[in-house]
Amino acid sequence: MVRAARHDRLLRLLRTEGVIAVARAAAAFDVTEMTIRRDLAEMAEAGLLERVHGGAVLPAPAGGRTPRPRPALRIGFLTPNVTYYYGTVIKGAEAAASSLGYRLIYGAHFSRTTTELRRLDQLGQLDVDGLIVTPGHESEAKLATYQRLDEISTPLVVCERPLSFPDLRVERDRVSSDHAYGALLGFQHLAALGHHRVTWASVPTATSTALEQGVVRARATVSLDLQDLGCALPWAPGKRQGAAIGRLLDAIEQHDSTALFIHSDVQALTVLDALRARGWRVPEDLTLLTYDDELAADAIVPISAISPAKHELGARAVELLHRRIEDRSHTAPIEQATLLPRLHVRATSGPPRAHRRGWLH
Repeated sequence: MVRAARHDRLLRLLRTEGVIAVARAAAAFDVTEMTIRRDLAEMAEAGLLERVHGGAVLPAPAGGRTPRPRPALRIGFLTPNVTYYYGTVIKGAEAAASSLGYRLIYGAHFSRTTTELRRLDQLGQLDVDGLIVTPGHESEAKLATYQRLDEISTPLVVCERPLSFPDLRVERDRVSSDHAYGALLGFQHLAALGHHRVTWASVPTATSTALEQGVVRARATVSLDLQDLGCALPWAPGKRQGAAIGRLLDAIEQHDSTALFIHSDVQALTVLDALRARGWRVPEDLTLLTYDDELAADAIVPISAISPAKHELGARAVELLHRRIEDRSHTAPIEQATLLPRLHVRATSGPPRAHRRGWLH
């Protein structure tokens, strides 16, 4: 289709619908979005329309204040994955986006630096009206991503990452879970049940640093003999994880712990199977508490869990981004919100019981 014919069709579409969205027009005309943007720029120069972010509208009548419709707004949402943990975050974002009239476009980077940067570029090329980004957990990946975020002028919210990062020059709206508080809440629960000797173990993720801060706070404020094994467990199932779980159970016996607090649910399910295989009773011989609450409620023995407010996290990220998109005067202050996790007590929580040594075997 030649340029003049496209301009004619674009003008008819504009007069019929009152608005043109670049992405929709490009798909309908089977041309690139860049071609449509050039067409709209030429037509705007001729006074036939008025450019708006993401498309164009009819020019306002002289002296008139008739409100004009705008293109459907689109939000790019870049997350580590779209299933475990972030599946619930996305559902919350979808609910808020639907109520506000936005469409969400997802991208997952799986905490790989090159993939993360490529996805950011791809979302930018889609001419989205705003971005929600959860950077990867590797330090160099996070640094590279934040450097790229500094260059982005599109309205942006950082989701589920610490509320400060020394290498981010341009401060952004953020919303995140207080995982340190969540870890402390878990230890307080165990202490309230009467547990004194407790073991903590985690997997290496972006959450681990914040959780370890909660472990430090628990040591200072909760009366516990706490065995902190740190990131002793691999994320992926397999022989390495099986061997690590075996070492974990041995450490629990040597410490004489009566409770285990573990991150995350995937490892908690594996531990539950290993405990049953060794003849341990839960919670009679060992109380089990997990962090994430993605799979815990559906375990063969429902597992007590600390549950970050994931659904609310996604909704709040969209609400913050909407506020930033609507800030025409660019005067709204930066907002950084923190959501507190909750405790869900299930069948694996119980008071410590007297047991004989050697109960492992």
